[in-house]
Amino acid sequence: MSKKIFVKDIRSLPQGGSFDTVLLVAGSSLLQTSRGSDYLALTLADKTGTIPGRYWDATPEAAKVMAEGAVCLVGARADTYKGAPQLIVQSARAAGPGEYDPADLAESSPHPLGEMKERLLALAGSLGDPDLRALVLGALSHGRTQSFWTNPAGRQIHHAYVGGLLEHTLSVSEMAEAAARHYGPGALSRDVLVAGAIIHDIGKCWEFVAGPPPAYTLRGNLTGHIAMGVMFLELLAAGMPGFPHEKLLLMEHMILAHHGELGKGSPVTPKILEATVLNHLDEMDARVNGLSSFIKAETGGRGMVMTGWHKNSGSALMSTPSWDEGDPPRPDGPDRWDDVREGLAAALTGAGPASPAEKPAAADVMTGRAQSPPPPDKPSPEPGRDEAPPGRAAQAGQNREWPELPTDEDLFAPRKETPREWFDPPLAGGRADYHPAPAGPAAVPTARPDAARPPLAAAGVPEDYFPSPEQTLPDDDEIDALLEGRNAADVPADVPASPDPAAGPGGAKSGGTEKTVGSAPPRSGKLF
Repeated sequence: MSKKIFVKDIRSLPQGGSFDTVLLVAGSSLLQTSRGSDYLALTLADKTGTIPGRYWDATPEAAKVMAEGAVCLVGARADTYKGAPQLIVQSARAAGPGEYDPADLAESSPHPLGEMKERLLALAGSLGDPDLRALVLGALSHGRTQSFWTNPAGRQIHHAYVGGLLEHTLSVSEMAEAAARHYGPGALSRDVLVAGAIIHDIGKCWEFVAGPPPAYTLRGNLTGHIAMGVMFLELLAAGMPGFPHEKLLLMEHMILAHHGELGKGSPVTPKILEATVLNHLDEMDARVNGLSSFIKAETGGRGMVMTGWHKNSGSALMSTPSWDEGDPPRPDGPDRWDDVREGLAAALTGAGPASPAEKPAAADVMTGRAQSPPPPDKPSPEPGRDEAPPGRAAQAGQNREWPELPTDEDLFAPRKETPREWFDPPLAGGRADYHPAPAGPAAVPTARPDAARPPLAAAGVPEDYFPSPEQTLPDDDEIDALLEGRNAADVPADVPASPDPAAGPGGAKSGGTEKTVGSAPPRSGKLF
C-alpha cells in the first residue's frame, strides 16, 4: 500500500481537515493536563519531516499502541498551536506490514548521498601527508564502516535521519578546510585538522542503526562512539606497518577531545589548536542543524512565528523571515506589514484609520516628518507661519508634541566638546575638589561656593557637618601634626604624662632635647 498523505501535505491542510495516514511515532510522552486528565504529547514523522501531535484523553492502551518507534495508522485532524501546525489524533492502531512502504517513513538527508560521498572522498584524497591520507581513506573504505554512508549522526538532537552522519561529517570537514585556508599554515595544520574532522565520528558506524526511527545499539549504549572510534583507529593503524606513532596519537586526540569538555562526553579536553577548532565546528554544525529542524517542524517554514518550548535552549524560539523573498506571510493574510505600518502611523500621529490616499509613508512616520492635522478649534495655519518645526508632530485634539528625532545632519555632524559638568558635577555642600588644582592660569578653584547645601537639618544632621565653602581639606602636614601633637593644657592634671620609652632616669631623654608639645585639640581615643 502506497502512502498517500505525507507530513509536508498535512502542514498545508486547512484547520479541522480530517485524514487517515501511516506515521512513525518518533516521540511519545504520557502527560497530564491541569485538570488531571491524561494525554499523549507526540512527535510524528515520515520521510518528509516531523510534526507535533496531541492525543487527548489517552488511555493506557493508546499509550502502548503509540509508543516511541511504533508505526501507526492514524486518524487525525489538522490543527494549529501558536500559529504552528500540529495534529489532533482521534484514533490510532498498529499498521500492518502491507499497509505502508518502509521507505516512506525513513527521513533522509535533503542532499544526494552519492554526491556527498564523492565530495568527502575527494577531500580525503587531497591530504598532503601520505600517512594521514592512507589512514583516512583506509577508515572510509573498510568493510566494517560501510554503514557510515547511511547511518544517522544522532537519535534526536541533530542529523537524525538516513545519511545524517555523512552530511554532518562533510559539513564539518569542509568548514575545517575553510578554517585552515583562512588562518594559514602558520596557525593550523590543514592535514591534521581536515583528517581529524573526517574521522571524528567514525565510531557512530556502530553506535546507531538507521531505523526508522534511529536507535542506539547495545554497544553504542555501553561503549559510545568516541571510545569505539579510538579502538577502531588503533586496530586500523596496527595493520599498516611503520605507521608513525605520533601521528596516530594526534588522530586519537582529535577523536577523544572533539566534544570539548569532560561533562559532554570527552575523556580529555583539547590540547592542540586543531582539536579546539574541530570542537567548535562540530558543535556549530550540530546546533544549527538541530535548531533549524526544530524551528521548521514547529513553524511550517513560515517566518516571524514563535515555536513551542525547546528543551536544550531553555526557551521558545522564533523563525526568521527570508527577506530576499519579500515580506513573510502570516496566517491571516499577506498584508501583515502594511497593517503594522498603518497602526504605527496612527499611534504616532494620533489619527484614526486613514484612507489609502491619506496614509503617511512609513519613512515619514519613523523620521517624524508625518504631521497630524491641526486641532479642530484652531484654524489651519497659513503656509510658512506657525508651522510645526521639522521632526515634530502634534497629537490631534490634544496639541501634544512628540520629541524631535535626530536628522542625518545631527547623526553625522562633528562631535562637539562635552561640557566638564557632565563628568565632574559640583560636590555636595560646596566641598572642595578632591583633585589637586593644576598649576598655571587655567587652574580650577579648589572650592565651589555656588554648590547647593543639602537640606540636612530636618534629618538631625548638625549644620557644621560639612565644611563651609571657604574651608579646604587639611593637607598631609596638618594631619601629621594632629597625629603627633597634643595640647598639654587640655590634659587633666591627675593624668601623668606618658614617659618616653627612650627617656633615661628622671624622665630626661637620653642624648637629646625635650620634645615640644603641639597645640592640637583633645581627642578621645584614636583619630581614625
